[in-house]
Amino acid sequence: MLLGLILFMHVVEHFVDPWSTLRDARRFLKSEGFIIVLLPNVAAWLIRKNLFFKGRFDYADQGILDRTHLRFFTLKSALELMHIAGYEVMDWQPVDLYVPLESRISRIVSKRLAGRWRNWMVRRFPNLSSQIILFSIRVK
Repeated sequence: MLLGLILFMHVVEHFVDPWSTLRDARRFLKSEGFIIVLLPNVAAWLIRKNLFFKGRFDYADQGILDRTHLRFFTLKSALELMHIAGYEVMDWQPVDLYVPLESRISRIVSKRLAGRWRNWMVRRFPNLSSQIILFSIRVK
């Protein structure tokens, strides 16, 4: 039976060979079907901040640095993963946002300015602002 939708929700980073896994998923997909992939983003601000200021890259029981993650992706490397596996990225969206300085701007200046800052940062620096990225992909 062929499927119209396949979900890979926080699992791709746990695979030894996510390229082959995504490639193999094509045989279960209808020609007009698509796949949704949710991936943590190792280039997110909180990871960078801890690495840069504290020299910390500590594994945890959950989250981006979950100790069971075998692979780590940035926005660029995730897009490359989809392409190499034979997919076209129809859309991608930053999810679970954490924008540098947003809370300080909100407290010190104004919530309105903080909102504008957040929107600008997410548009301009999605790799920095997104802890998780959602991809919609289909076979090329």
